[in-house]
Amino acid sequence: MALLCRRIELGRSLYESVNVPVGMKIKEFRENEQKRKLNCVEHNKKLHILLLEEKQKRERKPWLYDGTPQIHPRSQYVQDMMVNDIYLKM
Repeated sequence: MALLCRRIELGRSLYESVNVPVGMKIKEFRENEQKRKLNCVEHNKKLHILLLEEKQKRERKPWLYDGTPQIHPRSQYVQDMMVNDIYLKM
């Protein structure tokens, strides 16, 4: 408690007073916080880009996402394989 009061008296913000570990310099803490904020911003940008790409895909090809069954005929090869099984039946 005394350490917290001392830090506030020195003019630090409440956030810095509470979160700076004992023994760490305030300058190092501020640099680390700045790096953390930049990383957070970069991560949010990447996430935003991914969400935009997904939205654009849904707009271009909505039938892939609305549950419409994808109908495609069986090839002649598949039909022959289903009729003429290559494994012996016992």
